[in-house]
Amino acid sequence: MRRTLRRIPAIIGVLLVPAVLAQEEGARPATDLSRIDRTVAREPAYQSDGARYALLVFGPKANTRVWLVMDGDTLYVDRNGNGDLTEPGEALSVSAGAFDIGAITEADGTRHSSVRVLRGRGHVRLRARIHGLGTHYVGEDPGEPLQFGYRAEEAPIVHFGGSLTMRFYHAPPDLVAGKRTAVNVMIGTEGLGKGTFASLDCGVVLDGDAAPVADIAFPHKDPRRGPILVRIRVEDD
Repeated sequence: MRRTLRRIPAIIGVLLVPAVLAQEEGARPATDLSRIDRTVAREPAYQSDGARYALLVFGPKANTRVWLVMDGDTLYVDRNGNGDLTEPGEALSVSAGAFDIGAITEADGTRHSSVRVLRGRGHVRLRARIHGLGTHYVGEDPGEPLQFGYRAEEAPIVHFGGSLTMRFYHAPPDLVAGKRTAVNVMIGTEGLGKGTFASLDCGVVLDGDAAPVADIAFPHKDPRRGPILVRIRVEDD
């Protein structure tokens, strides 16, 4: 889920909050999730007053789109991605605080397994085993919980299998000149909305052939000069 950049010395004589940017050779541009139509074609008669919405999208271009609607202890899952939540077999009951969705199959036949929604107090977590990429985790950062929207047009969008990037785990650290600091980051795919970052089990990335790197931009103590850029390799804890 998260990994620590190797310890590095800060190189400016002031407190710094750097920006960590992902770099991936030949990386695909991220899909513009804000352009996705968040309209549910058909909905059941909900039993609670506070049905809440989220949208899962799969694949590099987010072509497979699966609505989730939590209605009390029932979760409606648009398994076939046609926007109709009234079809048989799309209502799940909660068990031990979780909804086990199971497998989701994209239109091209790509199958993702072990999709689960874990319900907590005031937030939700998602887990899914994405084909070829291992388990993904959503809503695990306590500083940025995932919350479903109260209207479809406000639904958070979680993107599985999209372009990879990095982001801080929890709050960015303060770096001080001459001191070595661990920077905790997550590797995964950005979503749309708070808490939607889908992070990989980083052991899958760091123990394989990939060699992720991070570019860190340090603002120069002289405001007339440009930032100082440092590229480092992301390593395991």
